[in-house]
Amino acid sequence: MKKELTSTLQIKQNNRRKVLRYILSHHAISRQEIAQGLGISTPTVLQNVNELMQMGLVRDAGQYESTGGRKAGIVAANADAVYSVGIEITRNHIGMVLVDLGGSLVCETRENCAYRNHAPYYHRLGAIAEHFTQQSGIPCERIRYAGISVPGILDPEKTAITDSHVLGLSYLDCTVFQKILPWQCSFENDANAAGYAELRDLPAEGTMIYLSLSNSVGGAIYQNGILVPGSEERGGEFGHMRMVPEGKLCYCGQKGCLDAYCSALRLSEKTNGSLEQFFDGVDREIPELMTVWRDYLYWLSYAVINLRMIFDGKIILGGYVGGYLAPYLDSLRAQVQKLDPFGHTGDYLFCGKYRQLASAYGAALRPLDQYLESI
Repeated sequence: MKKELTSTLQIKQNNRRKVLRYILSHHAISRQEIAQGLGISTPTVLQNVNELMQMGLVRDAGQYESTGGRKAGIVAANADAVYSVGIEITRNHIGMVLVDLGGSLVCETRENCAYRNHAPYYHRLGAIAEHFTQQSGIPCERIRYAGISVPGILDPEKTAITDSHVLGLSYLDCTVFQKILPWQCSFENDANAAGYAELRDLPAEGTMIYLSLSNSVGGAIYQNGILVPGSEERGGEFGHMRMVPEGKLCYCGQKGCLDAYCSALRLSEKTNGSLEQFFDGVDREIPELMTVWRDYLYWLSYAVINLRMIFDGKIILGGYVGGYLAPYLDSLRAQVQKLDPFGHTGDYLFCGKYRQLASAYGAALRPLDQYLESI
């Protein structure tokens, strides 16, 4: 009897989540359209909409124009009921985004702030977060969560950074962040968070590989919308695939890693740290930069084909470099196609939508999605 009761409650909760997510995905929609779209009964929809209204997550939004019969009532989601802050920690910057329950980006900021594992840095982070949220104009009680992305390996419980070459850490308890932030905090690896952001607008079925081409190279593996972290939370460390035996020295101390050939630094170091200047020079076909760019694409094409052969899925190129790749995607696809033993056209290869704050956005989305799962 208890099992049957639990099953019934689970079905009701699943229906409520479905209805809310469906309303969130539409600007305004009638109860009848929800029933038709989800394939559930109108009485079930009516009951769930009423419950969601009582929870403050859904509201009446008027009526459709009459087509001869009774006007259909419209409902809309209160996406402004709950917000999440996404915080991206890098070696030299702090990025922040504010995201509402529907996943819409409300505002963003990015400030120069070199990471140091000492109290002044964390106080500075807290001050930036306080100023950012105050400037947003969102009532503080509606901001419930903070998702924090870090360039490093987290323990399975995501309560500690167990390794970060980028930040120079061998261990850091994540409570140091929680102590200076007023929200419920959760933590994500930066590439996993960015991959999650990119995945949001794609069909969840199948395998998706996210290759992050920032100042370090990383990645994430998603299978049917679910992260595949690996047995030690190191799945997707594509930057340390050995590309060239005894090749260029990587920051990890090994030689020939992909990171040594395809990090954003390989490009920006030619233009005083500016990727924008580098790609402006490529557009103007400056010979020195064109040589560097062709070499970069050469190694990137080998990385892409290796990932394709291993995972046989879609590949999204993100990170700092990914944000500039759209004009060169056809050329890269052509190079990859030449390496493909099965004659694929490279149409499985895409550019990421986000240039700098993908990790912050993905980190903000995670707790909101967990909240929706608790409805």
